[in-house]
Amino acid sequence: MHTIHRWAVRCLAFMSLVVAVPASAYLQFTYTSPELPASAVFIAGDPVNVDDFWLEPISFNVSFNVAEQDLSLKPVTHFFMDDFSLTFNSDFGPLYYPLRLSPASYGRVSLNRQGDITGWNLMLTITELITPETNMVEYRLANHRVDITSQNGTGCECDLFSNRFHPFTWHGGRYIQFQLYQFDYLGTNDVGSWTIREISVPEPRMMGVLLLGFLGLLWSRRNARA
Repeated sequence: MHTIHRWAVRCLAFMSLVVAVPASAYLQFTYTSPELPASAVFIAGDPVNVDDFWLEPISFNVSFNVAEQDLSLKPVTHFFMDDFSLTFNSDFGPLYYPLRLSPASYGRVSLNRQGDITGWNLMLTITELITPETNMVEYRLANHRVDITSQNGTGCECDLFSNRFHPFTWHGGRYIQFQLYQFDYLGTNDVGSWTIREISVPEPRMMGVLLLGFLGLLWSRRNARA
């Protein structure tokens, strides 16, 4: 009788493990820009010779997650970016602090019924996130802002990375703020710059069933040893 009981518990535990498969998923979109060379430099709004500055090319990744949708419901499905992560593909990067995405920022990627990307449009404005460690005097002096735009196009230079800030220094017992600098990086792109990953996430209800299954297996083993 005990043997039958143990096998029944084990079967129930095994069934709960089988049933507790991931029941939902989200899509992770990642855009990797090509290396964007410096294309223009402005000081106080006036253009200057970009060759007078030693500026390395910039390449970046923008990644965001969205809930999976049924692509068969309509010819084109739009996925809108609510949050994002930004990284650079080299040791050099103009952003070294926590990022704040401006509410005016916008991101959209469109897929057809086959899951192919038909278009995208990214317009991001990024500033420094104010934290308890932020030096507010330097924050206001630098007034640092980065604008990123990327959209699909054929043969166009549709990727733009713009870095704007005020250099400043400490001299004679006070801060000195210099004129506004703007460094622009421009380049072409293609649809191959995107990757899409489907990531499965167990639902809370399924996680509970999974936990019960593990507990059932442990309980049956403990009774078997006793």
